[in-house]
Amino acid sequence: MIAGVLVGIAAALLAHWASGVLIVFGIAAIVIGVLISLTVIGAIIGIPLIVVGFLALLAGIVTGIGGVAVAVLVGVASGYTYYRLRMRSLLRHAGTHPGRLSR
Repeated sequence: MIAGVLVGIAAALLAHWASGVLIVFGIAAIVIGVLISLTVIGAIIGIPLIVVGFLALLAGIVTGIGGVAVAVLVGVASGYTYYRLRMRSLLRHAGTHPGRLSR
């Protein structure tokens, strides 16, 4: 849970301070993804890279416009997502199913 909070704080700070960097990274990732996906084998890497670039571009634009409120929402969403995925991974390695946990 502490790691999820730390991921959330890092994402919120990054989203608040680095909206310009996210826009530049998004455009660069889209261009690299398009260039890589020109080959059939490169499409496996290029298409997800285009999606990540588009999401980074969108996040940069939204956090640049939205300010602190959007940065906090990005932090909460990323921290919660990390926490859920980490718990699912721990439960999978422990051999239990999340629905069968006793509270």
